[in-house]
Order: sequence, then structure tokens, then C-alpha cells
Amino acid sequence: MANEVPFRGADREHLAELALRAAAGLPPVEAGVRLAFQVEEVGDWLVGNGFVPLAEGPDGPSATVDFRRAMDRLGRPRQAGRAAARDVLGDRAKAVLTVAAGLAGVRTGPLRHAIEGLTHREARLVAEAVMHAAGFPDASADPYGRAETSG
Repeated sequence: MANEVPFRGADREHLAELALRAAAGLPPVEAGVRLAFQVEEVGDWLVGNGFVPLAEGPDGPSATVDFRRAMDRLGRPRQAGRAAARDVLGDRAKAVLTVAAGLAGVRTGPLRHAIEGLTHREARLVAEAVMHAAGFPDASADPYGRAETSG
């Protein structure tokens, strides 16, 4: 497609850093942004579809994740034959994005529908994001039920 703008992993990382900086001080939003970028497929999809716009301000560049527009895109039916490769987002990535958007304040529906089928890694990331949003930024979750011990 002529209007597609390819991006590199470094672009995603830079935008993630700027978006995290913009969300600083808002733990639920920060947790949602962090979660979205911890799952590479989600971060790539957000950046590749223009949901993390870069803006120049008086203090330098900034970025925010437009979770509302991203969720609108997920809910909009695709026109037959019009879906580009960048529009494809797997079911587990959609679930992670749904949780991230919910943490950032977007109404997404019941959490139980979003978390079905997550891998252990994704479930851990979601649990840690929820804990961060609740004020436990250093907490970690173990999907195998092993408690961490401090030595």
C-alpha cells in the first residue's frame, strides 16, 4: 500500500517511552500503556496503525496511546478484501489490548471475556498491570502459584 508508513522496533520503543512519560503520575493509564507495549504484537499494531501519534511540543516530543480509537477499530467490521496485514491482530493480542484500554479508562466490557485464552506470560503481564494500577508497582505475579521469597 502506498500510504503505509513502515516503522522499526526502535520507533515502537521510542514511542512507548514517550507515552509512558506522558502517563506518569496516572498509575492506571501508565499500567495500560506499559501492558500494551510489553506484548510486541499489540505495540506494533498500535504504532503501525497510527494509534500512538508523535507530537512536538514546547518541551520536546510527546506521544500518547489513543486507546479509544484503537478499540473502535477493533469493533468496526472490516470490509471484505480491504483488510491490510497491519489490521490483523490475534485474539490473545486483542485481549491484552482490551485490558490495557480498560486500565486507561476506555469502557471495554467485562474483563472475563477479554482474558480467556491468555498464555501464562500474558496472564502474568495482565495481573502485574492490574497490580500496578492499584498502587503496587513493584509487585510481580506468578501464574504457577509460587510465592516469591526475599532472601
